[in-house]
Amino acid sequence: MHNGVQAQVPVLYVADADAARRFYAVFGYSEQRSGGEGESRWSYLQCGELTLLLAAVKPRLVTVELPRGCTALTPRDQPFGAACSYGDNC
Repeated sequence: MHNGVQAQVPVLYVADADAARRFYAVFGYSEQRSGGEGESRWSYLQCGELTLLLAAVKPRLVTVELPRGCTALTPRDQPFGAACSYGDNC
């Protein structure tokens, strides 16, 4: 009998599940299962014994305000969420 946690699956919230799936495919991840309803999607990826769960939820569960002076990329420019340039005093 096993005690305790046997496995963990990191959940990554992304703006575009299809773009994120293609990104992780470059590192050897392949989609094992996927689903969704409406505009919300999820994709369970695996690479060997490593797993990831990508979730694109609309409307977004969390919106993050970047510090003043940061330049954020829109989801269209950066499908994996907002980014901040280090040169912008972040």
